[in-house]
Amino acid sequence: MVSAFILLVGFSVPVALPSQHQQLVQRLGASDLRTRMEAVSDLQAQSASDRLVLADRTVQDAVVSLLETENARVAKHTASFRKTGKDELTEAYSEYYAQVLGLANNLRKPGLLSNPALLARLRRALVLGVYNPDSEFARDLAREGEPIVPLVLELTRMPDGPSKWNGYGLIGELFAGQEARALAVPLSASSAASLRAAARAGLLDPAPDVRRSAISAVLKARDRAAIPVLERLAQSDPDVDQGPAKYSVRSLAAEALRRLR
Repeated sequence: MVSAFILLVGFSVPVALPSQHQQLVQRLGASDLRTRMEAVSDLQAQSASDRLVLADRTVQDAVVSLLETENARVAKHTASFRKTGKDELTEAYSEYYAQVLGLANNLRKPGLLSNPALLARLRRALVLGVYNPDSEFARDLAREGEPIVPLVLELTRMPDGPSKWNGYGLIGELFAGQEARALAVPLSASSAASLRAAARAGLLDPAPDVRRSAISAVLKARDRAAIPVLERLAQSDPDVDQGPAKYSVRSLAAEALRRLR
């Protein structure tokens, strides 16, 4: 264990200890949900006291695979819910999913994950995961910068509202990070242009909740090219009397216009 720790600190290379964590990895990949839930709780406890657990490449792959599995499960449930209106995911599952997302996000810590292919899978699973676009998780994820741009653009093209909310939320955070020079990899000029164009397109989405998210994105992007569309929204968007007036599309567009001008 001592030599493994020296290797980790000295060279920042993940340590492979397959025999030590083989049983845990098998449980993380189990077909039975209850088994996976218990394994995640055990891994969370172990990783809190021993950083080397998440430095094991077999554990890393198992965690990324697990998040991919749960993302697919949630996507299937979302499609079913739109058809039937029946919610089959429990509060316990939501708590479990949050644990999985947190463990996967921990793999982004410096010195843990060095395999390029697995890192690409991790970023995709995180960006396309389930989270609040206003959360600290989203702000932290946006600090990746340029590498996640294609995934963010993919989110804005998804058919469901929550994915679009996350896409526009991340667009806003990417520009906020760019302005603060806080991105690990700054946005290229072409990526910034693509993100602004995607946010402007969201202003025309048929769903008012999506239009609200897009307004926030174009505002954080300081996109003055969006002003003509914002003017139309402020004057004639049908979302004016639903819910608190200050959160309607019209009022949000009017405030965005004031700030952009």
